[in-house]
This record gives sequence, C-alpha cells and structure tokens, in this order.
Amino acid sequence: MLYNNYTPFVNILNPISEASSMVAYPNPTTGLVHVEFSETDILRGSLQLYSSLGQLLKTYTLDGLQAEYSLDLSNYPESTYFLFLKDENGRLKGHQKLIKINR
Repeated sequence: MLYNNYTPFVNILNPISEASSMVAYPNPTTGLVHVEFSETDILRGSLQLYSSLGQLLKTYTLDGLQAEYSLDLSNYPESTYFLFLKDENGRLKGHQKLIKINR
C-alpha cells in the first residue's frame, strides 16, 4: 500500500466512537489544557498530540492511576492540534481537536 508510512487519523478499519468520555478544556486554550476521563475510561496507554499537518509532537504516558492530566501547550504556536487517546494496545479510544491561541 502506498500510504504505509502515514498514520491515518480516521479510517473505516479503525472507527472512532462518537461518544468519547475524554474531555479537554479550556478549548481554545492559551497554554494549559486539562484532560479528564470518566472513571470507566481511566486506562494505561497514551495521549498523543499531533499538529494540523499530522506530525506527532508529543506522547504522554498514562499510568492508569489518574482521572485527569494537564498538558502544557504554551510553547507551541497558535494553531489547531489533535489529541488522541490510545489504550496500551495502541487502539484508538478517543480524540479531540484543540485550538491554541496567543493573547
């Protein structure tokens, strides 16, 4: 397949549930973003931050013990970003678009 080196955000083989219990706020943000999970979604895995061009910018490891994480986007330029929640097997569990603004 021609596109093997690209990670698709959404495709028919990996559908994303419309009902995600991951919430990131404030959105838009000027820097600090809080990500919360429902008690049933606390998991081991990762949060991955991607640029609007699809470049992986940062991976945050989830230890399965916290229901909330804080991400600092203050050093990133004003843009649109995508946050993906993956379980420890790499399966996509949720996603959210984030808007970074400067003031």
